[in-house]
Amino acid sequence: MTLTRCPECGRHAMADAVECPSCGAPLPDDDRLYEAFVGRRWDSHYRDRLTRFHREEGGKVSWNWAAFFVPGWFLYRKLYDYWIGFLLLFFVLWIAQAAAALAEMATVTLVALACTCLGVPILQGMFGDYLLYRRARKVIAHTRARVTEARDLRSTVLQRGGTNLAVVLLLLLPLGVIWIGIVAAVSIPKFAETKELAYRTAMKSDLRNLVLAQRSFLLSHEEYAGTVEQLSDIFQTTTGVTITIARTDYDWVGTATHRSTAARCQVYVGMRPDDLVGSFVTEPGVPACHHAQEGVSETPGPED
Repeated sequence: MTLTRCPECGRHAMADAVECPSCGAPLPDDDRLYEAFVGRRWDSHYRDRLTRFHREEGGKVSWNWAAFFVPGWFLYRKLYDYWIGFLLLFFVLWIAQAAAALAEMATVTLVALACTCLGVPILQGMFGDYLLYRRARKVIAHTRARVTEARDLRSTVLQRGGTNLAVVLLLLLPLGVIWIGIVAAVSIPKFAETKELAYRTAMKSDLRNLVLAQRSFLLSHEEYAGTVEQLSDIFQTTTGVTITIARTDYDWVGTATHRSTAARCQVYVGMRPDDLVGSFVTEPGVPACHHAQEGVSETPGPED
């Protein structure tokens, strides 16, 4: 009669037994099959955890940092069906978040966003080890039913387990390119809009300063300046901004343009000269802007 020794409790069992009858730990032959399936980091990480799952001690929860941080960990470990399941969960939560955002449900949007960005990775980190164990147990049991030779048994398990870096690169690189494209499609217009706002802000700021400079010039010369050059001692435009002034004895209009945008901004003081002032300027002394390309007017707001 051939016996094998349990590595956990030290007791003996039949050599063809799958687990120790005393403590339930995988016996050496079974342990080597799990090691063959898992491969990398078996001794440093997975041996103790898979043994605990095998003995049904401590539930199904552990923590795997790689499964938490790396989206392709399940692909790397050849857990393809689980990866698809988590991917579908991610998209369902993402769709729920988008629907809540369109419906202007702020609380639901924040909850869905948190579940999408943190909930799915946390679930992966908590159950990654156990799902790896389930797949290893299923493969080993299936292989035992088909293969009788010990050498063939281990080589078959080794082939079906282990890691696969190639599939991670083949799947995640295109997804990464698509994701970068989506981010660029969203970010570039936002960036352009931000730059446009900065240009208009600079022009409006210069026009506000122009109003102050014209008041000072009026006190000194009893008339408004007709050109920006006359105000050079007390007023300077921002780089890229050009201002022209049209005046009468008691009124004046300042028009600002920027070399990097088609927008123009205006301010007037005194009586409104309708032939010189755009319809978007509604209040004397308060600058307003108009984008000629888009036809979008900007009227003064509370911040002005």
